[in-house]
Amino acid sequence: MPALLTGQEGWLGASFEHEVTPKYGYAVETEYRGAFGAYARGEFLFTGVLDRQLATDLHVQAGGRISPSRAGSGHEGRLFVDLYYDLPLGESAFTLEGRLRYQRTRNFSEGLLTRVAVRPRLGLNWAVHDKVALIVEAEARYRFDERNEWVRTRRTAGVTYSVTDRFEVEFFYRRQLDYEPDEPRALTEVFGLYTTYVLPDRRERDWDYRRPFGRRVF
Repeated sequence: MPALLTGQEGWLGASFEHEVTPKYGYAVETEYRGAFGAYARGEFLFTGVLDRQLATDLHVQAGGRISPSRAGSGHEGRLFVDLYYDLPLGESAFTLEGRLRYQRTRNFSEGLLTRVAVRPRLGLNWAVHDKVALIVEAEARYRFDERNEWVRTRRTAGVTYSVTDRFEVEFFYRRQLDYEPDEPRALTEVFGLYTTYVLPDRRERDWDYRRPFGRRVF
């Protein structure tokens, strides 16, 4: 599932996902992220995640991510657990989407303290057409380590267009605010283009794929 994000940075990644049973699945992926103008000095990220469906619209994911050392930084690892819930709003075209993430991140080379955080996210998906959807999301990050405070907020709005059953394009705008002690809030604005292509799968199976991974893993 290659994906490209363009804005102040470029992300390029490929993932393999497999639903072993109607309730269990896994995914592995690799990404490369770099800032425009210094793309060669970017970073690789390797992620593995397991998914378990708990109910029709409720599932949990657990995984890990590692970023090898590069110039100016060290090896960084992250463990996370995500709880997802999708709530269709009656017979309307709206779906409320929620994610709660618990994560532990550590830079092994520099011996920094482990950063522990929770990241609640709430979004609204409006299926305007069978091929077009509008999405708005709000996310916050609270760190429990030496900070013990809210350190980041994100607000995102976008439109998704399903070109085919396998190819999808999303345009979005994001405002991100980072909070540092005794410093003004740092604002980052991103205009992005995100594409997803799913390779054909001719395997026989007794159920329809849920496709619980996709953009949520990134």
